[in-house]
Amino acid sequence: MQVVIEIPEEEYKFLDYYQSTNHTIFKAIKNGTVLPERHGRLIDADKLFQQVGIIKPKSQTEHDDIGNLMSLITCAPTIIEAKRGW
Repeated sequence: MQVVIEIPEEEYKFLDYYQSTNHTIFKAIKNGTVLPERHGRLIDADKLFQQVGIIKPKSQTEHDDIGNLMSLITCAPTIIEAKRGW
């Protein structure tokens, strides 16, 4: 299970003092992915890519625009890797 939580930075840094603990929650938080500050919406880019892919372009310009959009989605930076097998 993956859970996104928000904790104060001071509390996160405090976990460094518990490096040797085997407690699952401490390890999960410390090994978690820190989201970039002021990030935008986190969306399912794979689903968006699929939805854009089913659009039927009516002109070469639309076809090119869809191709450009799909390239933007593909090249967008990944914040959290997808967990395969879902």
